Amino acid sequence: MKRNLIILGLGLTTAANATLFNTTVFTTYDSDGNSPSLSPSFVTSGDSYTANFTGAVITSGKWLDITWWHTFDTTQASPGSPVSAPYSQVTQTMNGFVRQLTGSGVATFTASLTENTLSPSGSPMGSSNPVFNFSQTVGTTWVPFSLSATTVFSSPMTAGLSQKDDLLFNTSQGVEVQITSISQTYSPVPEPASMMALGLGVAALLRRKRK
Repeated sequence: MKRNLIILGLGLTTAANATLFNTTVFTTYDSDGNSPSLSPSFVTSGDSYTANFTGAVITSGKWLDITWWHTFDTTQASPGSPVSAPYSQVTQTMNGFVRQLTGSGVATFTASLTENTLSPSGSPMGSSNPVFNFSQTVGTTWVPFSLSATTVFSSPMTAGLSQKDDLLFNTSQGVEVQITSISQTYSPVPEPASMMALGLGVAALLRRKRK
């Protein structure tokens, strides 16, 4: 029965993925006054939009600021793919690696993941600005890290503009930090029809089990 419920839930949650994402601004700025090229590659997968990078290495005492704005629209259906449900929140995740240049020791860096979400008319719909203080003993082998922050919208959104300004400051000596990607994963509001179908499916499974 548990397996049947899982399959039913997956079928409902994966049925609506037709969001159109479009990057409008992508800029970088570092502590040396340069704008390093990260060769961003933007990938859409269902309700997620990811920017993958190359060459985003921050050395000791340096910082890197990444500004990334993109629009999203859940009403853009395509053949065989229905319109998505409105979104209730978005989770931003920064992924990367950290290592010591020689030996091993404690690596530290600070990162802030600023997110502002606006409606198509420009009204503020949600914001967050968490600060992460990473501290971990690492050696000369790259060690992965992942930082995530969720922004809840004041009301469900079918379309809007996401503004991200992410800063990472490498505070360690003899340490390198590499940013490999920043992703946005949106959470759809459950559609009434889907919730009703799920409820009917659960009731049918429970009734069959009693028999």
